[in-house]
Amino acid sequence: MLLRKFTLRFLAPSASKIQIDPSRMIPYLNAGWRSGVLSSLQTGRIGPEMDGLIFLSAAAVPELSLVKPGAVLMYETLDFTTHERSHCVSALQKEGYQDIVEIHYGFFLAIICPLLALPAIRRAVFQSGSRFYLFSLYPILYLETLLLPYVHFIFGLSSIILAKAPAKVLEANCDLSVVIPAFNESKRIAANLGRIDEYFKQNKISCELIVVNDGSSDNTSQIVKQTVPQANIVELFVNQGKGAAVREGIRASLGRQILVADADGATPVEEFARLVTAMGSNFDIGIGSRYLDDSLVKRKQSVSRIILSRIGNLVIRTLTGLRFKDTQCGFKLFDRKAALYSFEGMRIKRFGYDFDILRRAQNGGYRIVEVPVEWHDQDGSTVRRIDIIQVFLSLIKLRFDYLLRFGLVGIANTLVDYSIHFLVLIPLLGFGNDAQQLWFQAFSFIVANIFSYLFNSSFTFRKHGDYWKFFLVSILVFIATMGTFRFFQLVIGVHNQLWLAIVKLCIIPVSFLVNYIGYKLLVYKIRD
Repeated sequence: MLLRKFTLRFLAPSASKIQIDPSRMIPYLNAGWRSGVLSSLQTGRIGPEMDGLIFLSAAAVPELSLVKPGAVLMYETLDFTTHERSHCVSALQKEGYQDIVEIHYGFFLAIICPLLALPAIRRAVFQSGSRFYLFSLYPILYLETLLLPYVHFIFGLSSIILAKAPAKVLEANCDLSVVIPAFNESKRIAANLGRIDEYFKQNKISCELIVVNDGSSDNTSQIVKQTVPQANIVELFVNQGKGAAVREGIRASLGRQILVADADGATPVEEFARLVTAMGSNFDIGIGSRYLDDSLVKRKQSVSRIILSRIGNLVIRTLTGLRFKDTQCGFKLFDRKAALYSFEGMRIKRFGYDFDILRRAQNGGYRIVEVPVEWHDQDGSTVRRIDIIQVFLSLIKLRFDYLLRFGLVGIANTLVDYSIHFLVLIPLLGFGNDAQQLWFQAFSFIVANIFSYLFNSSFTFRKHGDYWKFFLVSILVFIATMGTFRFFQLVIGVHNQLWLAIVKLCIIPVSFLVNYIGYKLLVYKIRD
């Protein structure tokens, strides 16, 4: 059992300890299990807490009202059938739990579990929102289920289900939240904060002011408190980037609308009225723009920065499909629902976040209006040349991330395919005739395709796709690749391993194209 405790120590995420009232547990299994559930609860079989991870060996789901936001539940599912595990997952989803992960593991976990200490692996497990298989491939899951009792007896290991309680959803209780990200802004932020505070007081708008200190090394927070004592300061003790800072401010907000503004006051707060008027009841997001005909740029940037900005916006429009002339102006107004949707799915956390969240909002059906605003270039900008390069790289990542990841997985799958074909089948069974090579090609394709699904689920698309859709796409790819392979056999002949390798290379573009389109649009339903 020492190995079990060692393993769970790596699995335990940080979550607050909670107390659970057994009388308010929701049984999820059939009536035959009910007495066993109650008996387990009454005899204290709710497991101990470790690092905030709550062990639940009883077959029941706690009501969310009993669980502290963000807490993580863990079920040991050794005694559950596949049907019962499915019921457990469904009940957790219905109750409102998030990031539900079913982990099946056995013998090899003794070797693999130390990897869970790595942040990237932990994120894959706890933030992917998908099922994550450390040991078993799905086609042999049934075999693993049969062997699991013996593995458990020897190593003290078993399958588990993890579920995370959602963070507390704050109800809107004021008209407006103003979110200002700040990084080393002690010299510029005071005047802007005073102007914002005075404007909303004069216009009698119920408003909260949220300043997100993004790991500043100066006294930004002290200046904020001195200038506007009632301001809410969100402290990020490590610099995470402008986008991440805005997201944390939105998470802490309570307003029905959320205004995002720069700390330097480049766009005067009085332009808020323009955004409100333009949005009316027809739009969900209003974005300030420096480049519309009615925009008023009173103090312009240098010529080089203007040219760079215009080129950048042209590239952004080309690669993202956004038709706005200025996505990077830091003055934006969101309805609360649109803001929460846009920022929770954000993939870019630094200066390139604007086109990321706007693209996500547009794809999500939210209506966006571009509004001309007054703008003044400000001295003391914290934007560096490296930040401009990072914005460009972020744009490339946003546009081609899935394709690049899919390509890397494709290379790995090709190596798997070639290894099975050339290093296993041919040495064991001989080169054979065309019919035998067709069988070899089919077998190596099937194995590589299974790896493709697993790798794409955890690495490329980072979500769980429907199995029947995966099998449908696999059948289409199988037909396409086998048809292409047979075509080359008939046209040029495959008489030795060199020609075989060349023919298999010719098949890769066909397999890649059909797989990518099928995986993205059907299996994982990625639209952006």
